[in-house]
Amino acid sequence: MLLDQLSAILACALLAGLAVFQVALIAGAPLGRMAWGGQHRVLPAKLRIGSAASIPLYALFAYAALAKSGFVPLLVSESFTAITVWVLTAY
Repeated sequence: MLLDQLSAILACALLAGLAVFQVALIAGAPLGRMAWGGQHRVLPAKLRIGSAASIPLYALFAYAALAKSGFVPLLVSESFTAITVWVLTAY
């Protein structure tokens, strides 16, 4: 397995973990101290909306990592995928 493929798998595993954490926050789990600045034990509605908005971004990042490493076919341009991977790297 190539290093870029291993990196894509690791990135997807981390993003999946973050998505599960965000779903727990949306559902009202008392994990708010670990997110959004830690000011709320249970997130208020506006921050739950923010958590919900992060999940599609995680999916986009995961797709870009998998597409860049060759696991899935490119559905968008190579330049968009490359930029998305760099945004993921910065994140």
